[in-house]
Amino acid sequence: MIEGARASEWGRRTGVTVALLLLAFGLRLGNRALFYDLFPDKVRQIVAAGNLLRGRGISDCWAEPADLARVTCQPQTDWPAGYPMLSAAITKLSGDFIVTDAIIDAIALALVLLAAGSLIRRFHAAERSDTAYRWFLAFSAISFAPYVYLTTTDLFSLGLYLTAAVVALRIAERPPALAASAGAGALLWLAAVTRYNYVPLLACVPITFGLVGILRRDGRLFRSAAACVAVALILSLALRLSLPRNGALLPHSAGGGGWYPGNLRSLDPFALKAFFYLDPVLSRVKRIIPGLDSVVLLAAQPLALLLVAGSATWAFTRLRSQGGSDQEPLGIFMMVTLAVTVATLAWLSLRTAPENLPYNPRWTYLWETRYYTPFLLLLVPLAFALASTPTAGGSAALVRGARVTVGSAVVYAVAFDLWIMWTLVGRHDLSRTSFAQPTTAIRVAHQVRHLAASEDRPVV
Repeated sequence: MIEGARASEWGRRTGVTVALLLLAFGLRLGNRALFYDLFPDKVRQIVAAGNLLRGRGISDCWAEPADLARVTCQPQTDWPAGYPMLSAAITKLSGDFIVTDAIIDAIALALVLLAAGSLIRRFHAAERSDTAYRWFLAFSAISFAPYVYLTTTDLFSLGLYLTAAVVALRIAERPPALAASAGAGALLWLAAVTRYNYVPLLACVPITFGLVGILRRDGRLFRSAAACVAVALILSLALRLSLPRNGALLPHSAGGGGWYPGNLRSLDPFALKAFFYLDPVLSRVKRIIPGLDSVVLLAAQPLALLLVAGSATWAFTRLRSQGGSDQEPLGIFMMVTLAVTVATLAWLSLRTAPENLPYNPRWTYLWETRYYTPFLLLLVPLAFALASTPTAGGSAALVRGARVTVGSAVVYAVAFDLWIMWTLVGRHDLSRTSFAQPTTAIRVAHQVRHLAASEDRPVV
């Protein structure tokens, strides 16, 4: 009787979790369709995928002005080769590059949501982790942040990175698991060849293995680190040999020849933006009072730093636990991810002149929220895990802070969604959506399909 009741309760809870997972998955995909990112960068990569299928390699092609029948192609090096290769492979099955893009989005989103569940169970090793995961899924269903900052390649690389993290944390519990270590290395490599900003993050899992191995005096983890690095290097060499003119992991340019220390002041309040989608609010504030958006961002910085400090406090608390902690590897991995991300962006900002972009005249790498998402998708699950923890012991302040953050984020997300619905339905304002000019959107999508699939017409 008791066992039957327990089984029934487990089934009910599992059903609720699966329903919320499907809801979050469906609404996030719907959101990406409503605000589809068919920007020039993606168009060029889709066309490069078409060139790859036609035997021209991952390239940009054009007709010579003096002889339009003559096609000239050169390797595409503005972006890594991962997305065009993946797009070409899936399009062989789907038959349509735009459909393929949606499939990649769906795969990536599924990886992110499932990996977040595994991470939450490690952040909170108790029955309440299921409750925390359900709240995380509900938040993911209604909140634009942190997903709104991500393009398709950002989301796909993030899904691979978080999945590699889950595999690596399992290895840290049961070393050496060399086959699993090789799998983690392959996932990290694929993330890096899809987005250049994941290249330095290739080091995070091996560094975590090394630090955990030192703390636990377990030499087996060094073998896991070596296997992870070896696989990434072998795959990079194989890609380099197969696409010698496209490169493997390195962008065509990374930083200039000067030094720009003033760029280091342009730090994005990324930790706060993990929970609150501030950009539309800032643009409205700027229209009302020019310059007020800068004041709001300046006020947001201490709050963002407080969130980072809270995560660091949690991580270092795990390290100081007597007799070690099962969460020790996760705390190390989280801090290594944060350190590598910020250090890389700071270096690139220091060495690259600010770009005069329309939305930010002094844009630098430190200002781009999406570059911080490998850490943000560790921070958000941690906050939901802590928010469901009883307020007892030395972590009471962290728990209360997490509850305030999560509660405020949920309220903000609901209010923002209501505003979006009023804008779309009440005011019939579709200006910022894919349906702003439906005939134009359809025509552009058709042109992209034609450019990518055409056997004889290059990009002019």
